[in-house]
Amino acid sequence: MKFFLAALGVAFVISLAQANNVNCGKSTTVPINGLTYKVGPGEKFTVKTRKMTRRCVVSYEAAQGCTGIRLRCPKFYVPNDDGDKCRKGDFMRVKTPQDSLPEVYCQKNKPTTQFPAVSAGQ
Repeated sequence: MKFFLAALGVAFVISLAQANNVNCGKSTTVPINGLTYKVGPGEKFTVKTRKMTRRCVVSYEAAQGCTGIRLRCPKFYVPNDDGDKCRKGDFMRVKTPQDSLPEVYCQKNKPTTQFPAVSAGQ
Protein backbone atom coordinates (compact mmCIF):
# COMPACT_ATOMS: atom_id res chain seq x y z
CA MET A 1 0.00 0.00 0.00
CA LYS A 2 1.26 3.38 -0.96
CA PHE A 3 1.73 5.70 1.96
CA PHE A 4 1.87 9.43 1.58
CA LEU A 5 3.13 11.52 4.39
CA ALA A 6 3.56 15.19 4.30
CA ALA A 7 4.36 16.70 7.61
CA LEU A 8 4.52 20.30 8.51
CA GLY A 9 6.89 20.40 11.47
CA VAL A 10 7.25 23.79 13.02
CA ALA A 11 10.24 23.81 15.33
CA PHE A 12 12.11 26.52 17.12
CA VAL A 13 15.46 25.71 15.58
CA ILE A 14 17.45 28.62 14.17
CA SER A 15 18.51 28.04 10.58
CA LEU A 16 19.95 29.99 7.71
CA ALA A 17 17.79 28.17 5.17
CA GLN A 18 15.41 30.22 3.05
CA ALA A 19 11.81 29.08 2.65
CA ASN A 20 10.87 27.92 -0.82
CA ASN A 21 8.56 25.71 -2.86
CA VAL A 22 9.03 21.93 -2.62
CA ASN A 23 8.50 19.31 -5.33
CA CYS A 24 8.51 15.94 -3.59
CA GLY A 25 10.27 12.97 -5.14
CA LYS A 26 9.84 9.34 -4.09
CA SER A 27 11.11 10.02 -0.57
CA THR A 28 11.82 13.65 0.30
CA THR A 29 12.84 15.36 3.54
CA VAL A 30 13.65 19.06 3.36
CA PRO A 31 15.47 20.86 4.72
CA ILE A 32 17.87 18.30 6.13
CA ASN A 33 19.63 18.02 9.51
CA GLY A 34 16.65 19.16 11.58
CA LEU A 35 16.56 22.65 10.08
CA THR A 36 13.40 24.50 9.03
CA TYR A 37 12.43 26.80 6.18
CA LYS A 38 11.61 30.30 7.45
CA VAL A 39 8.28 31.79 6.36
CA GLY A 40 7.96 35.56 6.59
CA PRO A 41 4.86 37.76 6.63
CA GLY A 42 2.95 37.58 3.33
CA GLU A 43 5.06 34.78 1.85
CA LYS A 44 3.35 31.83 0.15
CA PHE A 45 4.90 28.50 -0.72
CA THR A 46 3.78 25.31 -2.44
CA VAL A 47 4.41 21.65 -1.64
CA LYS A 48 3.65 19.35 -4.57
CA THR A 49 3.65 15.57 -4.61
CA ARG A 50 3.55 13.16 -7.53
CA LYS A 51 2.10 9.72 -8.10
CA MET A 52 5.48 8.18 -7.23
CA THR A 53 5.71 10.02 -3.87
CA ARG A 54 5.72 7.62 -0.92
CA ARG A 55 6.94 9.99 1.81
CA CYS A 56 7.46 13.74 1.90
CA VAL A 57 8.41 15.68 5.03
CA VAL A 58 8.71 19.48 4.90
CA SER A 59 9.46 21.64 7.94
CA TYR A 60 8.49 25.32 8.07
CA GLU A 61 8.90 27.86 10.87
CA ALA A 62 7.47 31.36 11.29
CA ALA A 63 10.23 33.92 10.67
CA GLN A 64 10.88 37.05 12.73
CA GLY A 65 7.87 39.36 12.55
CA CYS A 66 5.49 36.60 11.48
CA THR A 67 2.58 35.91 13.83
CA GLY A 68 1.95 32.36 12.57
CA ILE A 69 1.65 29.99 9.63
CA ARG A 70 -1.56 28.89 7.93
CA LEU A 71 -1.70 25.81 5.73
CA ARG A 72 -4.47 25.35 3.19
CA CYS A 73 -4.85 22.92 0.32
CA PRO A 74 -6.78 24.20 -2.71
CA LYS A 75 -5.84 21.04 -4.64
CA PHE A 76 -6.02 17.95 -2.46
CA TYR A 77 -6.21 14.35 -3.70
CA VAL A 78 -5.38 11.97 -0.87
CA PRO A 79 -7.49 8.80 -1.34
CA ASN A 80 -8.29 6.74 1.73
CA ASP A 81 -10.92 4.00 2.31
CA ASP A 82 -11.33 5.17 5.93
CA GLY A 83 -12.29 8.82 5.37
CA ASP A 84 -12.99 9.47 9.07
CA LYS A 85 -9.75 8.25 10.67
CA CYS A 86 -7.46 8.05 7.59
CA ARG A 87 -6.14 4.57 8.44
CA LYS A 88 -6.64 2.73 5.12
CA GLY A 89 -4.70 4.52 2.42
CA ASP A 90 -2.88 7.78 1.89
CA PHE A 91 -2.85 10.59 4.45
CA MET A 92 -1.23 13.92 5.30
CA ARG A 93 -0.11 14.81 8.82
CA VAL A 94 0.38 18.35 10.12
CA LYS A 95 2.31 18.77 13.38
CA THR A 96 2.65 22.07 15.23
CA PRO A 97 4.41 22.86 18.52
CA GLN A 98 1.02 23.63 20.10
CA ASP A 99 -0.33 20.11 19.42
CA SER A 100 0.84 16.98 21.22
CA LEU A 101 -0.36 14.81 18.29
CA PRO A 102 -0.37 15.67 14.58
CA GLU A 103 -3.63 16.45 12.80
CA VAL A 104 -4.36 13.84 10.11
CA TYR A 105 -6.03 14.71 6.80
CA CYS A 106 -7.33 12.56 3.91
CA GLN A 107 -10.21 12.26 1.43
CA LYS A 108 -12.38 15.38 1.78
CA ASN A 109 -10.99 16.32 5.20
CA LYS A 110 -8.39 18.94 4.27
CA PRO A 111 -7.08 22.31 5.47
CA THR A 112 -9.18 24.96 3.67
CA THR A 113 -9.20 28.75 3.44
CA GLN A 114 -12.02 28.86 6.03
CA PHE A 115 -10.44 26.18 8.29
CA PRO A 116 -6.66 26.12 7.73
CA ALA A 117 -4.10 24.24 9.77
CA VAL A 118 -2.62 26.99 11.97
CA SER A 119 0.60 27.30 13.93
CA ALA A 120 1.17 30.25 16.25
CA GLY A 121 4.34 32.26 15.66
CA GLN A 122 7.23 33.00 17.93
